[in-house]
Amino acid sequence: MENQQRVVRAIIERFLSAETLSNPQRIHSVVEGMTPYLDVDEALNAESVAGYAVGMRDVREATFTCSPCLAVSTRPPPEARR
Repeated sequence: MENQQRVVRAIIERFLSAETLSNPQRIHSVVEGMTPYLDVDEALNAESVAGYAVGMRDVREATFTCSPCLAVSTRPPPEARR
C-alpha cells in the first residue's frame, strides 16, 4: 500500500507542477494519457478533468486513507485445482 501511495504522490506532484499547469496542451496530454486507465462517470471527460486540475493548482499536500476490504485470493477455487 505504501508503494502505491508513493506512486500516486509522485504523479500528483508532477501533474501539479508549474510546468504542467501552465501549459494547457500538456494538461490535455496528461489527461488523455490517463483516461484509458480510469473508470469514471460517463459525464466526466478530459475537459472537466483538466478544469479540476487547474482548480487544484494551489494544492500542496494530499492525505491518503485506507479502508478495509475483503482479501482477494489469486488461487483458483478448490474444485478447479483437481
